[in-house]
Amino acid sequence: MGFQSICSKRQNYSRKSGIFAAICHCACFFSLIFAPIIFANASGAAANTANVTDANKAKTWICGPAFDPASTRNANFLPLTSPLDPPEMVDGLVFSNTPKTLWRLADIAFVPGFEDDALVAMRRMAGTAFEQAVYSDDVDFAGRKLMDLRDDARLLWQEVLLERGLAILLPEGKRSVDVFANAEERAIVKRLGIWGDDVAAPYHYGGSPDRAGILPDANLAVGHFAVIDAVLQRIEDREWRSYLNFGENWRSDFTVMVGRDLRDEIVANGQHMENWIGQTIRIRGVIEDRGGPYIELAELAALCLARP
Repeated sequence: MGFQSICSKRQNYSRKSGIFAAICHCACFFSLIFAPIIFANASGAAANTANVTDANKAKTWICGPAFDPASTRNANFLPLTSPLDPPEMVDGLVFSNTPKTLWRLADIAFVPGFEDDALVAMRRMAGTAFEQAVYSDDVDFAGRKLMDLRDDARLLWQEVLLERGLAILLPEGKRSVDVFANAEERAIVKRLGIWGDDVAAPYHYGGSPDRAGILPDANLAVGHFAVIDAVLQRIEDREWRSYLNFGENWRSDFTVMVGRDLRDEIVANGQHMENWIGQTIRIRGVIEDRGGPYIELAELAALCLARP
């Protein structure tokens, strides 16, 4: 995969290396690319009204797997032993002493139409790269290794890119992503980059009645990898799964399915999903049509709770 990107045109989805890969059938195809979308307003006028927000209204999110406000990105950072070359692509970083090894930043993806801006920012940041945390010696399906990168001010590169609206959060494991979710939130409320009012395809949607007229409806995102804000109404537990329902009629309203393994992990982390009822939740995943919009939760880090 040349780019870890997001495309909003005619996508097919498959699981690759633990993350959702999308095949975008655009005229100038990018091979395999990612497609997260966050639900926004159904009408232009409503969308403009919804976007009258500012940084003072930013929510604070706590995300899985820990759902702990004290959760931190505990990575083993070590000083770089070689300079980072000025990037030639957003998701294929190279260090001078290992020119044949490609690296990418963990837990984010890049959006078509914004890769160039992200690349410009990353080239400017290249000289500040100071520390690296390597997550595995294994390579992904595109031959890249996964890492975190910090600058000389100890800021994570992913956090910087998300806060500027130049990337989107795409969790792909059990690492804490709270710092990234909140950096992305600041970009959303400031309408920066991919969250701007002039973006042709909106990325922020709502999945419960309280979001009607504020964000576009989740029904508009069927077939896409999307990020949805919604207030949890009730939970239905079954032996192998639980259903989080965000409206009065589960047959037509937004629903999230949590498999038994993830449900057990939630309990093991000291959480009880029934305590989430009435809370605002932000969820990322592939939107299916199961009577209403439906997500099968893939990673606990893809679900975040808004702190009171």
